[in-house]
Amino acid sequence: MNDDATRSRTEHPPRLLPPRIFTALAAVLALVTVGHLAGGEEEADSEVRHPVSKRVRVETARAAGESPAIWFPGVARAQRRSRVAFALAGRLTSRGPSLGDHVSKGAVLARLDARKQSLALDAARASQAEATVRKAEAIRDRDRVARLVADGAATTEELESLQAVVDAMVAVVDAAAARVGDAERQQGETVLRAPFAGTVTAVFAEPGEFRSVGQPILELSGDGAVEVELAVPESLITGLSPGTEVAVRKPAQAASVEAGRILTIGSASGRARALFPVLVSLDDSTLAGTSIEVSLRPESASPEASVADDVIVPIDAVVDPSGRQPVVFRLHEKDGGARVERVPVAIGVLVDGWVTVRGSLAAGDRVVVAGQRGLLHDDVVEPVP
Repeated sequence: MNDDATRSRTEHPPRLLPPRIFTALAAVLALVTVGHLAGGEEEADSEVRHPVSKRVRVETARAAGESPAIWFPGVARAQRRSRVAFALAGRLTSRGPSLGDHVSKGAVLARLDARKQSLALDAARASQAEATVRKAEAIRDRDRVARLVADGAATTEELESLQAVVDAMVAVVDAAAARVGDAERQQGETVLRAPFAGTVTAVFAEPGEFRSVGQPILELSGDGAVEVELAVPESLITGLSPGTEVAVRKPAQAASVEAGRILTIGSASGRARALFPVLVSLDDSTLAGTSIEVSLRPESASPEASVADDVIVPIDAVVDPSGRQPVVFRLHEKDGGARVERVPVAIGVLVDGWVTVRGSLAAGDRVVVAGQRGLLHDDVVEPVP
């Protein structure tokens, strides 16, 4: 079989292509290779001439004295407010107003089971009556002996003894009267009355429940003066003072700006680096529970913001703000395009998302606030709004 195959290849040798066809194919391959290399060089040259730019968002640095007003949020509340409760423990037998009801001063809010207090009052009054009778009897005995002493039928010692009895009975009557007063007070405390006119803003108990001393029954929000409590950072406290007028607005009524006045400023905070409470009085027409924003300006509150070399930038513009060397990327024009440069800065006061910085920055410089990841000095960027 192998001999047959060898004989077949000998008798029928493979056919070769003509030389001119080989020449044409080689020319085509050379053209393709040259074109590919030329295209690669052109693409590389294009990359060199037109590097890829990174899209970044920018913001303009401002002078420290141009800091915008800072709006602190809060919720309006009545200056007079209370969670009313019984001074006695007992079972709640009735509750008058419900959530949202308006009550006048002295109105009955709730009642406790007063049977125990009523019995105690009856016993105190009975003891007072008995002491009063014994006192009257002692006075009669003393007056009779006094007449006998005048007639020489009794001794002075007997009169003095009866006078002591009268004095003791006077004290007993006074003590009985005090017990009656205490019993009347306790019976009166089984009735809970409104300490001022206002609106019921919360209900904590229902009839039939047992309430301990001091457990709230209702919450009242008083009529009249309204205030808002703000949480203000330490950097602003030094520039505020009671009586200062501030701007107040209601987010639900954006066009409405009213005047408020600082009432008190907290002189201490609950823990280190915490916020300080500031109370601001509002217009009496403001409803308790309304969302409120109060404007405070950092330039009036921060002495550090008055340094001429300081500017403020958004905190997002600072890379590694808590590190050893915070930096800001500033835009500048170079070769007809926008590029960035690293600017080391020192961090100052942070207020409402803007931070005071000191370095080779000036008001009006454009700084990168988004897109710094992977950004290097002198990189080409494309600013976007």
